[in-house]
Amino acid sequence: MTVTHEAHTLTGAYVLDALSDTERRAFEHHMSGCPACSQEVAELGETTTRLAVATLTPVPPALWQKVYAAIGVTRQLPPSADVTPASHPARRQRGLWPTRIAVTAAAAAVLAAVALGIPLNNRANELERQLAVSQSQLDDIKAVLGATDAEISQQTEPDGRAVTMVISRQANGMLLMARGLPELPPTQSFQAWFVNQEGKKTSAGLLNSHGTLLATDVAAAHNATFLALTVEPREGSATPTGSVVLTVPARS
Repeated sequence: MTVTHEAHTLTGAYVLDALSDTERRAFEHHMSGCPACSQEVAELGETTTRLAVATLTPVPPALWQKVYAAIGVTRQLPPSADVTPASHPARRQRGLWPTRIAVTAAAAAVLAAVALGIPLNNRANELERQLAVSQSQLDDIKAVLGATDAEISQQTEPDGRAVTMVISRQANGMLLMARGLPELPPTQSFQAWFVNQEGKKTSAGLLNSHGTLLATDVAAAHNATFLALTVEPREGSATPTGSVVLTVPARS
């Protein structure tokens, strides 16, 4: 592997342990002098961890016109040299986290069965179903992070609210992780929306309780200028009805 522009596209593959030993060593050498790649590896690792495991003042209602005006510009590849350095992450234990996700799903099902007094043999089909779902989600995560066209966009607010989005048109998927969001009552959820230049808003899905979202259809992102998070009823809305909590730019 020639560590040039190509190296900046390998952060996802590195996190997924999808590089050969030679490529991994070359990338780690590159990353030791590239704060942007080091930061992306750390953030992608956190994103996948929070996806695997399945108090702020409430944000006042915002006008969409103000949202448009506040949108920043997403970082282009290759990363600029002025990105704030992040501490160099220790090399992750290779090949462990996918197994842990599957084990977590199985363990949760077993514990639930025991707690409810249900014979484990009656839970076999449910265990298989949960493991199949976990494996499917892993495959989707790997496809997005390992895609050659994967793009990372970020937005951080002074009060600690932050969102990181990894999107791939090639894999038709998106990973999103939000932090510092205000707590919601059980009747509400955070919903993500792709918004284009004409103001059309298309739902990307609901965030889970960990503030993450794995979307497996991002056709609406092709013409989107940014993604917005809003507060909606628990089951979501057909169109945005609540406050805009965070936005992050999206390249079309």
